[in-house]
Amino acid sequence: MYQSRLIAIFLGLLTCMSCGTGRLVAYNGGPRFILTAPDLFATVNNVNHPSKNVTLNITGAAHLTQMPDGSIVWRFTGRNLNADPRAAGFVLFIGNFTVVYDAAGNPTQPLSGTGQMSDICAMIE
Repeated sequence: MYQSRLIAIFLGLLTCMSCGTGRLVAYNGGPRFILTAPDLFATVNNVNHPSKNVTLNITGAAHLTQMPDGSIVWRFTGRNLNADPRAAGFVLFIGNFTVVYDAAGNPTQPLSGTGQMSDICAMIE
């Protein structure tokens, strides 16, 4: 188990602070992993207007599978916060969603799935 305290900047417009505990579970040493965070919250701030922020419960899980060609399939379940500019930008998504990256880390399949997607930037404009 690890304790996370992360500050990230997205496109110079937002800062994100997340605090909580999480766990990385490996299946027989890989190539499959699950990242869980049962009590994780993130506060996202508009850096141009610091009084505009939102705190989100992001207790979902991320399931990673490395494919034989080196690409990585990310499957998100539950409540997650992610950046995918080809899909919708910086979003909170609730449900089951998948995104695929090639071996070089380039997105080859944009975020897609079933559930609810909410634009985080719109929440803090």
